[in-house]
Amino acid sequence: MLKQAGCVYGCSMVGTVHTTLSQESSKALMYFLYTGKLNRLTEAEGWCAWDNLELSSQVDYLQGLIEIAQLAGQWLLPGLQQECGALVKQHLQYWNSQLAPLVFSYAATCEQWDIVEMCACIIAPHYTYLRDTGAFDQLNDGLKDLLRTSHVQFALADVHLQPA
Repeated sequence: MLKQAGCVYGCSMVGTVHTTLSQESSKALMYFLYTGKLNRLTEAEGWCAWDNLELSSQVDYLQGLIEIAQLAGQWLLPGLQQECGALVKQHLQYWNSQLAPLVFSYAATCEQWDIVEMCACIIAPHYTYLRDTGAFDQLNDGLKDLLRTSHVQFALADVHLQPA
């Protein structure tokens, strides 16, 4: 039994998994459990539909994938967890300076470190711009250090790739 909220007095806790899932995440999880596939916004409408979504809808969709990845980690479903991470990466590969930091922060909150590291690599080339615009002000020092390290690694790799 999957519960979204607290148990009513007198009910059994046996076989119960407590988790926080949004309604959209719950629907996507049920769809996956019945079909074996994650709902992809771009599957039917293509990337144009994604590009035309408001930022809040994009964030909601990606946060849902992160929530499902978190639950998949708890349920020992590494395939589902990896698929969620791959979808997040697919949607972030086209740079959006507002979306990537929000997804990075939410993935850290959900302790989805693979997604956090992937986001840090995507953010790394744009680190200086985002830092200067205050996009990292709300992050804790550990996450700021992770982004700074990813930026340095990116810069060093970029230097090594330059022709001599």
